[in-house]
Amino acid sequence: MAEKTVSSEILLLHLADLHAGNDVLPWQRGASPESLLALSQAVRRARSLLRNKGVSKEASVFCAVAGDLTVRGSANDFLSATQFLSNRTDFAGGNIGLGLHPSQCVLAPGNHDHWDGKGQLGALPLHNPGIGQYFKATGRVYHLDSSDKALRLEILCLDSSSGHAAGTNQASGPPQGAKKRKVGRRQGGRLSTAELSSILKWSRQPQRASPFVVRTIMLHHDLEDPRHLLRLARAASLRPEPWPLHPISRNVMIRRAARHGVCAAFTGHQHSPHTQLREVHTRSGWSSLREFRAPTCAEGDLRVGHQGFLAHHLKLEDASVTWTSHAFLADSALRMAPQPWESYFRFTLPEVPAAVGPEGEVP
Repeated sequence: MAEKTVSSEILLLHLADLHAGNDVLPWQRGASPESLLALSQAVRRARSLLRNKGVSKEASVFCAVAGDLTVRGSANDFLSATQFLSNRTDFAGGNIGLGLHPSQCVLAPGNHDHWDGKGQLGALPLHNPGIGQYFKATGRVYHLDSSDKALRLEILCLDSSSGHAAGTNQASGPPQGAKKRKVGRRQGGRLSTAELSSILKWSRQPQRASPFVVRTIMLHHDLEDPRHLLRLARAASLRPEPWPLHPISRNVMIRRAARHGVCAAFTGHQHSPHTQLREVHTRSGWSSLREFRAPTCAEGDLRVGHQGFLAHHLKLEDASVTWTSHAFLADSALRMAPQPWESYFRFTLPEVPAAVGPEGEVP
């Protein structure tokens, strides 16, 4: 019998805003079967397509969903989401679903997942009492290992709605007693003090020489500055939503993460792909964290350039890790095809992640 080959590679499929379920909101409906079918087919093609990009067939494959698995957070919505991740169902001559084992999936809750089946705008509960049934406790670190156990990707999952008051759509106050900042009626995501403290607890864990560990964070709300979004919205006479993570939560998280060796953050929420080196100024200088924001996976009907997912390839070689990111977006034929992100976003660890080429939206 031939020996099973192994490699020091990890392929992480980065999804967000799946919006699974049949529930309908006044301003949004759940993912259509057609968009879920397109997503399923694209994910299955991704691994074979990426072999031409240097990803070996022995790479360990995982899937991270950065929030909003459901459209309204009801039990039926969560059932649809979990079935999509773990099963495959015949539809229109194709198979809907990813067929993943639970050990391959990393999940963080989003604001939709907290709504507990409610859907009245302005009165959306932010703490679903059944959220623990579907997500493991946040502040928990997932360990994703390569097949040869030489490379480990650690993902600390945070609940970016944890800093809000239960049963309302408003914040209970900034973390750590900071003063409120006027950035609009809706403050977007907030991290509780407990969630922020989990970064410090994680950083105190001793680092071993083997495996080579890459530390990352995943949360739903993105790290864009809401004041910047507000200025853009006003200039274009648009409604300035959805709101990202509150600036205070964002700055505290970036400072703590960058100080303790976290190189990247996986986010979603804005429904558009983006990457940027986020920086905050501290007493000791500048701290930075690279954000990878995934597009929406499936929202209503499939739209060109609006839906898709990211794929991150990590390869350990000569005591350093090369990280390469790829984007798969819906094209004019309503298929999700690879986009040339790899020429934009490649860096080597343990060097400090830095931009190579232009930053911003997918070209």
